[in-house]
Amino acid sequence: QMIESSTKRDWKHNETVHKEIHRRLDDFLFDLFEDLNIKTEEPNNIDVLDLIIDSIMKVAVARY
Repeated sequence: QMIESSTKRDWKHNETVHKEIHRRLDDFLFDLFEDLNIKTEEPNNIDVLDLIIDSIMKVAVARY
């Protein structure tokens, strides 16, 4: 839903749209980690968040 609501024509090559989607996913995942009582202050968890977001973006660009 976040990707769908942020896309526009030629969004796959638009860095501004990518940053917006990244920010929205980051906010969502931080909230999710908080709900699951996963500490985001730990460096490894921040790295995991970034890997998740990068993977989501790759799939979105390839398939959406």
